[in-house]
Amino acid sequence: MRIIDIKNWILRYVKDNHKKSVVIPNGETPNIKLINQICLQAGTLKIINTNNILEAAEQENGVILGDINRNELFMRSYKKHIPIDILPIGNVFYSDILKLLDLPQENPQIDQVLTYADVEWAANQDTKNSIITNDVMPNSVRNWFIYTLKQKEIISRLHQREKQTRHKALHLPICIL
Repeated sequence: MRIIDIKNWILRYVKDNHKKSVVIPNGETPNIKLINQICLQAGTLKIINTNNILEAAEQENGVILGDINRNELFMRSYKKHIPIDILPIGNVFYSDILKLLDLPQENPQIDQVLTYADVEWAANQDTKNSIITNDVMPNSVRNWFIYTLKQKEIISRLHQREKQTRHKALHLPICIL
């Protein structure tokens, strides 16, 4: 995924919804840095960085951009009720965000046990084999034997988490190009 593609998607969404600005939460995370960089490249967008995103969006007729990446979306490691209109980086893995920003690759914990790399690997496996988001227990999936013990632990943990947090799933526009 290229920055220009995300930028064009945001511009199209703003125009189609008759908005005049984008509202981005304050912060220094790689996610927010990438969103700011994308919006700065758009040139014509009024960008508002604030802690009070709801008020700013209302006053400035703005679109609230969520800073949730694909790893966090897959893990559902966000609050259930958050004010977001669209997720421009909802389909971008954390490792790709670091590459796009030309930052050193790191692999921080996303929760007490799993790292971003673990979640990225599992999300790719789920795309190929639907091993986490389906209703069947992972150990009854035909390809279960191909995974190592550590991989099976990751899959099982994420499968359980997916079932427990299914009600939290965000149904917002995500940039998929």
